[in-house]
Amino acid sequence: MKHALSHVLSATELQPENCTLVIDVAELASDRHLTRAEPLVRKHLVWAGRRPWKAVVIAAGAMPATISHVPAHTAIPLRRRDFDLWQRLKDHDIQFADYGVTYPGAGSGPRGPAPNIRYTHQDAWWTYRAPRGGKGSGNSGIYDICQALVSADHWPPTGRHFSWGDEQIALRAARHAGPGTASQWIAWATSHHLAYVAAQLGLTAIA
Repeated sequence: MKHALSHVLSATELQPENCTLVIDVAELASDRHLTRAEPLVRKHLVWAGRRPWKAVVIAAGAMPATISHVPAHTAIPLRRRDFDLWQRLKDHDIQFADYGVTYPGAGSGPRGPAPNIRYTHQDAWWTYRAPRGGKGSGNSGIYDICQALVSADHWPPTGRHFSWGDEQIALRAARHAGPGTASQWIAWATSHHLAYVAAQLGLTAIA
């Protein structure tokens, strides 16, 4: 790694102090993965500390490849192990990165999934699922999900004003817009996730 890095820096005529180093852990699928990853990352941070990087970022993802195991009509918290890892290592003056509300590997579950939302709050994603509706009902289950979400304790005090994604969720809770598609549900959740993580890291205030 040392020789490869020196070659890259030389070939690009870049200096470490002008570069951000990203240490990508990829998937943290279980507590065992988290426990095994921590000492390996600490070892890499010792190596990284030999150069004056502009910043060092730890990236990881903990969202499962599919959330089909989550029961319908029940809000289930899934651990944000990527955030847990950063919490354990932040004394090294590192920055945080994750894969948002999606799986860090190839693909992100089955095509055309049943209505679902993965909603970031504190150290978890609150995961909601509804069964796919029958003929003619399509994705209407998203309305029940959104109604449950806006009534939950983890719905932000500022509600729909917290992010664009929260505005979209509030509209569906009131049935003032169509149910959307899988890519739109991810977009709403990602919008909330980005706003929440920015606030969690002290980049903005959590209202």
